[in-house]
Amino acid sequence: MALNSRQLKAIPILIGCDTVEGAAKKAGISKNTIYTWMQQEEFCQAVSEARKKLFDRAMHKLMNVSMKAVITLEKLLNAESESVRRAAANDVLGHILKYRELSEIEERLETVEKIVLERRTYK
Repeated sequence: MALNSRQLKAIPILIGCDTVEGAAKKAGISKNTIYTWMQQEEFCQAVSEARKKLFDRAMHKLMNVSMKAVITLEKLLNAESESVRRAAANDVLGHILKYRELSEIEERLETVEKIVLERRTYK
């Protein structure tokens, strides 16, 4: 069953609102209608895909400005204020540590996945 025009109109409103009630009011439909739609697999899938697209767009924007943020942090490392330099240095070190932790977790996960795959293959 394809989504109707009211459902298609409601999806971006729903993902842009904090509550179903707020989305219903903004879309000009009852909250019960949205709750009924949310029980339909096709509607839920469309909402999920719309959320993923919105998230992907946001992440793309963040990636586009990330170098500017790095350059700003780098400049702040040379600021006159000692507290600003200290905060920038802590930020840089914090990001490096998070990256290192995530890299180590990723490596460990890959190792575990290889082991699991090998064990499945030998059975």
